[in-house]
Amino acid sequence: MSKKKKSNSAHQSQSLSPERFIREKARQLPIEACYMTQDLRSGLGSFIVVRKHKNEKYTVGFYLVDTFCRGVVNTGYRLRMDADEYKDFIDQWEKKESLRPVEYAELHNWIYGAVEYAEDAGLEPMEDFELTEYLLEEDTDDIPLMKFEYGKDGRHCLLADNRLEASYYIPTMIDHLGYDFIYTTGPADRFHEADEWDDGKEADDDRINNLLFRNYPRVEYCRDNHPDYPAVLNLENAGLQDKLIGEKVFATKEEVDELLSLPHDSLKRDLEHYIMYEIGRTYKEIPEEDEYMSGMLPALAFLGEVGDDDSLDVVLEVLRCNADFYEYHFGDYANETLVPVLYKLGRNQLDKLTAYCQEPGLDSYFKTHVFDAVAQIGILEPERRDEIVAWLREMAHFAIEQLPNNRCFDAMLAGFLICAMMDIEAKELFPEIEALFDTELVDPATCGRYDAVKREMGDGYHSSYNMDIHDFFSAYHQAFS
Repeated sequence: MSKKKKSNSAHQSQSLSPERFIREKARQLPIEACYMTQDLRSGLGSFIVVRKHKNEKYTVGFYLVDTFCRGVVNTGYRLRMDADEYKDFIDQWEKKESLRPVEYAELHNWIYGAVEYAEDAGLEPMEDFELTEYLLEEDTDDIPLMKFEYGKDGRHCLLADNRLEASYYIPTMIDHLGYDFIYTTGPADRFHEADEWDDGKEADDDRINNLLFRNYPRVEYCRDNHPDYPAVLNLENAGLQDKLIGEKVFATKEEVDELLSLPHDSLKRDLEHYIMYEIGRTYKEIPEEDEYMSGMLPALAFLGEVGDDDSLDVVLEVLRCNADFYEYHFGDYANETLVPVLYKLGRNQLDKLTAYCQEPGLDSYFKTHVFDAVAQIGILEPERRDEIVAWLREMAHFAIEQLPNNRCFDAMLAGFLICAMMDIEAKELFPEIEALFDTELVDPATCGRYDAVKREMGDGYHSSYNMDIHDFFSAYHQAFS
């Protein structure tokens, strides 16, 4: 009788959704290990807490923390990894940055201290922390208090990638701190040493007013001509859907190779059918409490390997959906997946890419991935550089004509087009770049102002953007690890 009860209890635990398991069960697991970034001089650090299950599985929470200003800026989890997965996870993290093992109390105090410091500036941790903090111990007096130094030279210091990002935070910070903070834009690792802070700016009225520049209009998404999508999922390869969804799909190269060993024609049809089914399921609206996990990212990644010219139409259909669809299926991993797929399936179909980029009423951000993919052709196939320069020139002239009516091109998209020109260091396109800026409808937050673009391309400062497109397994794991 007791065995039966134990079995039912185990089954119930396994049936919990990941979110519910973390909220209700995670703190019952013992802490196995904790790690944090060795060097926090840049203000950004990674923190990892590992909890161990009785069956030799591991659940991990990870947190990117801005100790200078914003607190928890990114966070996530990995659930029930086996020993090999867990070792690979830590090894991969070690390759990205140097970690050191720490006692839990130190990790806890760093994270919650940074959250509290950010709250002084009116800044809340990213919303996913509401879930992943359940992988930490409850913040009570049971945790020994440790004090660490936050901010830069005793003040909040906002590090932002660009001025547009900074503008999201500064009004709130002014409300809570007045002008008693500093900010700077650019890669955080430029600012390790005190004498490299010449670009740091006091937060005074004039500089804030310059930062909060005009809001450029965006293309209004208005597509209403969706085709008929499959209403029922009918796959030739049994079990494929289960392989495309889950907490961690295709964790090893052997699993990737096993799927790619299926007949490519059949696999291609299944992947295309699955993607179109997923579009039909979610393009109108995303269910508020949808526990179904999307397999869109791996499906697209594998379609890039087995697809043909016609498969590009399926990928472009994905890119014709709205921003909510984009966020649900892609989150932060769109570029790592879509750019290689668009390159592989579209490199010899520039006419289709042109037609898509010139289509009105579509979300502009989707189109930026096409620009990145086209730039990759110029980088990876130097013999085609002139062809790609001509494509970018044609797109620039189209943008100059279309920017005023804001139906096909907006200021953000124009900035990303200039970024693609910078990626291949197309100095011969300076006249087109200048003409784009002359419209006064290019958002400088995406690419910089004209003088900066010309200076960077002129002195070779801008390094070519190059993704690992040909090594599928490495690229796949870079996107999904």
